[in-house]
Amino acid sequence: MTITGAAAERVYRWTPFLIRAGMGLAPGFDLLQKFGRNPSIEMAQPEDVWQGGLDYPFSAAAETLSVVSTSDEDAAGGSGCATVEIFGLDGDYQPITQLVALTGTTPVITPQAFLRAPRAICMAPGSTSVLDRNAGVITATQTSSGDVLIQIGALRGQTEQAIYTVQAECSLMLTRFYGAVGRMIATQALFELEARPIGQCWQVKHPIDGNSTGTGFVSVDFDVPLTFAEKTDLKVRATVGANGANVTGGFDGVLFEPSRFIVGD
Repeated sequence: MTITGAAAERVYRWTPFLIRAGMGLAPGFDLLQKFGRNPSIEMAQPEDVWQGGLDYPFSAAAETLSVVSTSDEDAAGGSGCATVEIFGLDGDYQPITQLVALTGTTPVITPQAFLRAPRAICMAPGSTSVLDRNAGVITATQTSSGDVLIQIGALRGQTEQAIYTVQAECSLMLTRFYGAVGRMIATQALFELEARPIGQCWQVKHPIDGNSTGTGFVSVDFDVPLTFAEKTDLKVRATVGANGANVTGGFDGVLFEPSRFIVGD
């Protein structure tokens, strides 16, 4: 059924903004959901929330990426994943994507150079795949600096990196920030949302505390959104009170182009 005319106008008017944006009915706006997981953090040693652990390397220059798996099954004829799509930014902070055909444990070099690569997903399965998942750990490493920008855990199917950089000519309004600590180990956890505007230092924008024996999941909704300008780096950082704690965290928001909204006199 197609809704047109006055009925369509009423539906549009009464549909919440975030739903309209998710439907592609809010020109100039895009929704953002970033989540990450760090499967094992050491006590009192702050780490970024991503599969690679420790500090995520926000690279200094755009470089081609070397993409490889720890399993030969991640290839066209294997039982794992055959292709991976990488989402990132070039040296001018403009968005780029790259589809990579995996060749197992033999690295593949991307034609494009990436300054940032906060997300990648497994696409086509191998021809003998049963689980339709990646068999090994897939990484994408800058060919010169050696910085690992992407790590997809075995069987996970995509990155889990609470890492993001605002693309050029856009701003980001964050509406929610959250963290969670697994219950297998009794520990407290401190989650910090950090931002680094271009040319500045890392800054803590909001801390929240969780406890695996109590409120394991904690979140904060920003009634007044936190707004970040173009080229700002963001991440979630966690500190725990027991070795080997498993944490997740992330943030939600709305990406928009300020130049499209000019208010006249």
